Amino acid sequence: MGSRDIKLFLIKAIILLAVPSAIYINVLNKIDYYCFYENGVYIACVNDKEEAKEAFNQVKGDINKRFGTTIEKSNNISFKKSSGNVVSEYTLNELKENIVKNLNLNITAFRFVIGKNNIGYIANKEEGKQILEKVADRYIDIGKIDKSDIVSVSIDTNSEYIEEKTSVSNVLPTDEVVNKIIETDKDSEEPLVKVEVKTKDKTMIDVEPATIINSSEDLFIGESKVDKGTNGKNEVEEESTYINGKKINTEKISEKIVVKPIDTVIHTGIKNPIPSGIAFLSKPSRGSISSNFGARWGEVHHGIDIASNVGDPIGAALDGTVKETSYNSVYGNMIVVDHGGGIETIYGHCSKVLVKPGQKIKRGDIIGKVGTTGRSTGPHLHFELRVNGTAINPNKYIK
Repeated sequence: MGSRDIKLFLIKAIILLAVPSAIYINVLNKIDYYCFYENGVYIACVNDKEEAKEAFNQVKGDINKRFGTTIEKSNNISFKKSSGNVVSEYTLNELKENIVKNLNLNITAFRFVIGKNNIGYIANKEEGKQILEKVADRYIDIGKIDKSDIVSVSIDTNSEYIEEKTSVSNVLPTDEVVNKIIETDKDSEEPLVKVEVKTKDKTMIDVEPATIINSSEDLFIGESKVDKGTNGKNEVEEESTYINGKKINTEKISEKIVVKPIDTVIHTGIKNPIPSGIAFLSKPSRGSISSNFGARWGEVHHGIDIASNVGDPIGAALDGTVKETSYNSVYGNMIVVDHGGGIETIYGHCSKVLVKPGQKIKRGDIIGKVGTTGRSTGPHLHFELRVNGTAINPNKYIK
């Protein structure tokens, strides 16, 4: 016997040994079960005959209760023993559903029609009403509406019930009808069922305090003191309207003061700091002083020059109101700011002016850009401090 013949012999031997083994395993795995019939009509295959009988009688009882009929428990139940490798395992509910599906029984039911849409068969008109109420409840859940806030629920639909004879297997479970309506109306501009829910809700809101400006002779110009207020509380009642779970409108019905807010009071100084020699001005531009106040080149220099680059920002030295913006052959583009109490500051040689007369400004606000307009030997800011129209040395009053 050649090597090729030996290989063929071994393969045949392995196959012959394997086949009986597979058959034996298959036989061992076979189980007995029962095919379940009622009046000769196949229902399902089950392992437990008693459980099948109980499920069948429960179905009959459920039908009697739902349709108001009197169907006697059947004595025409039969089982046919069989065996096989696999038998489907049913839960009790699945078995009952299978019984209904295969049950040869006609009953009087109602075809539920909404508009021109045939929704399906239901047991009676009262069940139709319950289905619409369940649709409303479903939309309340979809909209996450707090049920304790609901004041009214209205259901708008054009429905009718047509009495007909049909197989009991054609009658849908109520939850299935609800799901069908919800799914049909999903994203529909003209829903089959329009559920309007109105709610009333009371919430507490914070009320910010008002701000009062108080002029104080105890503080110097440029100084301020803040007495911080506290928030109040108001109770607001709102009515909201939902259509099919979507909020479409909210309207405030009432608002009631619960806790009054306490005003914030800002005390601003009006006392003149000049006689006391108080430093109250901020430096209006970065850079070093290139020319001081006083005599210069045979005339009086009425301010200080701060050397800067063209385009550098110019900040307001103090809170105030823009009195003037103009062009002068000496000062070039200039800004005059009134700070009250006869105190003014002037900003000259600007490349750009960023404010307008009458504008309220705060210390540090950018009011212009450094330049070299007018009579100027290079880019810088000419800064003046005037009291009742007379220029004084600003260096003494810059912080």
